[in-house]
Amino acid sequence: SCPFTLVQGPPGTGKTHTVWGLLNVLHFVQYQRYYESLMKVLAPDSVEQGTGSDAYEATCNLGYSSTTIGKEAASARSEEEDDGVAALDALLDTINAENNMSLSRTLHKLVNKPRILVCAPSNAACNVLLERVMQRGFTQGNGSIYKPLVVRVGAEEAQMSATVREVEVGAKAEELMRMPQEQLFQWVARQRHSVVSLMQAINVLTVNLAQTSNTLKTSWHDMEDDEVAEVHAKKERQMSELASLHDNCDKAK
Repeated sequence: SCPFTLVQGPPGTGKTHTVWGLLNVLHFVQYQRYYESLMKVLAPDSVEQGTGSDAYEATCNLGYSSTTIGKEAASARSEEEDDGVAALDALLDTINAENNMSLSRTLHKLVNKPRILVCAPSNAACNVLLERVMQRGFTQGNGSIYKPLVVRVGAEEAQMSATVREVEVGAKAEELMRMPQEQLFQWVARQRHSVVSLMQAINVLTVNLAQTSNTLKTSWHDMEDDEVAEVHAKKERQMSELASLHDNCDKAK
C-alpha cells in the first residue's frame, strides 16, 4: 500500500542524476495537469473547442517563469549527458502521449499549484541535489530548459555553496529584515502594482482569447485551411500567454 523505490550504488554511479531526472518528470507531469486545469477555469470555451490534443499541445509551451536555454547551450553537454537527456526526452514524449488521454478526466476541477518536497539524510546530500536542479534546470515538453522556483529549508549553519545559500529560507528572511522600512514599503508597492498590471493584462487577453475562439466556432467553415490553421495557432499562443500571466500574477501575490 506504500510503494517506494530504492536507488543504491557507490559514488559516481548516477544516483543524483537519477533523482534529478525523476524530479524533472514529476514536476513536468504535475505542472501539465495544473496548467490544463487552469485553462479549463480561465478559458473553458477555448479549451473545449477542437480535439483534446489541440488543448494539450497549447500547454506544452506554457511559461514557467524560466530561462530557456537554446540548442547552442545543449550542444555543449558531454556525450554521457546527451544520452541521459535523450532518455529523459523519450520518457517525456511517452508521458505526453499518455496524458493526452488521462488529463481529460481531471479538467473539470482546478488543481492546486504543485509543490514537491525533497528530503535527504544529510545537509550535504540535500545541497548537492538542490545545486544540480538550480544549475541544470528541468526539461519541458518542447525540449527547452526551465528553472523551477526552489527554496532550501534546513540547518542554516550547515556548509553550502553560494548558489544554494541564495535560496536558503533563513537568508531570504534576513534579507527582508535588513531592508530599511522605506525600501520595504517601496518593494511591497511594486509588488502590488505588478499584480494590478498583470490582472489588467489577464482581463484584456481573456477577451481577446474569447474573440479568437468565437471566430473559430462561427466562421471556420468560411475559411481556407491555412486561415483556420493560423487562427488555431493564434489561439494556442493566447492560451499559453494567459496561463503564463496568471502564473506570474500568482507569484507576485
